[in-house]
Amino acid sequence: MKMIILTIMLLFTTTAVFANRLGIEGPFKAAGDFYRQGDYKNAIQEYESILSRDSESGAVYYNLANSYFKDGQLGKAILNYERAKRLIPRDGDLGANYKFVLSQVRNYSSDLEPAWKVWLKQLIQSVTEGEYIIALMILYLLTGLVHLSRFFVAGSRKNIMLLCAGLSCVLLILTAAFVYKINDDNKTAIILKDTDARFEPRENATAHFKLSEGTPVAIQEKEGAWVKISRFDGKLGWVESQAIENIAR
Repeated sequence: MKMIILTIMLLFTTTAVFANRLGIEGPFKAAGDFYRQGDYKNAIQEYESILSRDSESGAVYYNLANSYFKDGQLGKAILNYERAKRLIPRDGDLGANYKFVLSQVRNYSSDLEPAWKVWLKQLIQSVTEGEYIIALMILYLLTGLVHLSRFFVAGSRKNIMLLCAGLSCVLLILTAAFVYKINDDNKTAIILKDTDARFEPRENATAHFKLSEGTPVAIQEKEGAWVKISRFDGKLGWVESQAIENIAR
């Protein structure tokens, strides 16, 4: 089963449409050819060149993550799987590969978080930013129209007010979920190499705990060339900025 999960699909149909739309057929085809030939470093270079043009695509991030994993760069692989999840969060192949690759990170476990919290976070993250914006715009419009209808529909003001209250509650919940998603994306980062988290933001400070390559962490604050992070178990520490990268580009 694991071998099936690790059989990386390059999403030929959807990614070809993406490539044609942006006029990047050459680099995209070259990257796919390099990948199939086992030349993962050149595949990485081609995919990175596509993304450097501000051409964000979940499919490109996904293929780039696969290439990094095959090249043995676990941190970069998880970083780009995370970026792909922001754009294609409900993709089955992405979810399976991400789960397997994350299981390869040493000394990492998400089991310490309550099940309800993990489920709620997954639910919120299963919707893209664009989908949230569209849904919020529709709800704002509907709520406004229902409010206006009070002045034109006679004899049903109570029902209209109940409907307004219901729409307002949904709008509030959806807005809170959207804000949480934005904040979570901006705070989440990946450790790119094995490193020590220290008690203070200086090189000779005492090491507090170790972080393995590929570990997801949350950024708390920055000070010069140091970043204060929180680990999955809530522990806080300072790491050098070169050892970490935010999933938000």
